Amino acid sequence: MTVSYAQQFEDVILWRALKDVRNGAYIDIGANDPVVDSVSLLFYEKGWRGMHVEPMPVYAQKLREARFDEQVLEAAVGESADEIELFSFEGTGLTTAFTNYAKQHQKAGRELTKIKVACVPLAEIFESFNRIHIHWLKIDVEGMEKVVVQSWGSHPARHWIVVIESTRPNSQELAFEDWEPELTKRGYAFAYFDGLNRFYVHEDHAELAATINMPPNFFDFFTLSEHSPFSWHVTGQLHAAEDEIAKLLARLEQLQAERETHDVHTKWVEGELAKAQSEIEERAAAVTWLEDQLAEARTGIETRDGTIAWQQDQLAEAGILQQKILAAEREVASLGAANTDLIVQVGQWEQRAVGLQREMDLWRQQANALRRQSDEIHNSASWKLSAPVRWSGRLARHGIRSTKGALRPAAAGGLSLVRALPWVKPPLLAAASIVPALRRKIDHFSLVRRQEQEALLTPPVAAAGLDAPARHDASDVPLYPRAARILHDLGAA
Repeated sequence: MTVSYAQQFEDVILWRALKDVRNGAYIDIGANDPVVDSVSLLFYEKGWRGMHVEPMPVYAQKLREARFDEQVLEAAVGESADEIELFSFEGTGLTTAFTNYAKQHQKAGRELTKIKVACVPLAEIFESFNRIHIHWLKIDVEGMEKVVVQSWGSHPARHWIVVIESTRPNSQELAFEDWEPELTKRGYAFAYFDGLNRFYVHEDHAELAATINMPPNFFDFFTLSEHSPFSWHVTGQLHAAEDEIAKLLARLEQLQAERETHDVHTKWVEGELAKAQSEIEERAAAVTWLEDQLAEARTGIETRDGTIAWQQDQLAEAGILQQKILAAEREVASLGAANTDLIVQVGQWEQRAVGLQREMDLWRQQANALRRQSDEIHNSASWKLSAPVRWSGRLARHGIRSTKGALRPAAAGGLSLVRALPWVKPPLLAAASIVPALRRKIDHFSLVRRQEQEALLTPPVAAAGLDAPARHDASDVPLYPRAARILHDLGAA
């Protein structure tokens, strides 16, 4: 399938006539853009090579960049070899050397720019392009067609097909009468008009005229380029789609960048999640430990509660004990008072004991005096001489003392009976009164026994911190029973 890039399908018609030529050549005068409205691009894609003449610097540079293996001449075409001034309208193919055409374009609202470029005759261009056969020549110079054709001069080049724009710039008004004779005298015959361009075939290749005398059709098997004005609607949609695709691609890149950012964030989140999971596990372990500690604390609290309850019980008991202590203190205070009284009494007893000790000392002194006296008597001659008399007397007294010793327990028992049975006392005393000596003995015995019992009932003299009276050894002095007990009690105290 062939792609048409030309504005008026010029490339389709030329290819229909020249498709059997291999490695053909062409010259494009006023080539303009290397793609948009290009007549040569179809042939370039088919392997042809040619020469481009373009006065506008912008388009000449585009041609050099796009067709690096073709010749590009940045110049205008005319009979003079001097520089000429051109009126340029950027972004269009309306560059012209004629002031009237420039004013028309300016009135239409196009911005005018004046430039000066070199001018080269067409014959010189043919000489510079060193090819034997030029299969087609296209001239599109915005009203300068006559000047260009006249600059062909006497050069012998006879190209197979010549295509020239034949209307006035940007109109349908025909304008070919003033330059067509220059072609016809060089052997060219008109073959086809497409509404904008006239096609001429040289007489040496007159057979080609039959291939170009009809418009482009189905059997040419071509398709339009995206830049063709006949596909602007589709091209607009295509451009819109391309813009949408560009937006989608930009959005895709953005999404990919966001995805990369999201992946980084996801990895970070996963890392943070892992950290959080680890921290959760650590905290779970801490919670378990705290629960154990709490259980232990609860156990301790229960134990302490029991201890507190026990302590409370102890405090209650202590309260009771305190009350008892207070009562005891009160009792102690009372006992202290009693003790004070007892101390006073003890002091009285001590005074009494001192008096008794003094009495005992007097008795010991009397006893010692009596013992000395007795010793003197016993050691005297008279005592020794009267021994037989005393012996007979003791024998008689012994019987009497034996009788007294035998009667003493009986008398004590009778006295105990009288105390136990008071009603027996009067009859016994009445019977004893018959013998006055017996009655006296009974009264004396009763008095002695009463004194002995009183002595037994009298508490011993004792006082802490008081010096006891001086004790005298009286083991060698015989004492009465009452005096012996008093002496014993004093020694114990």
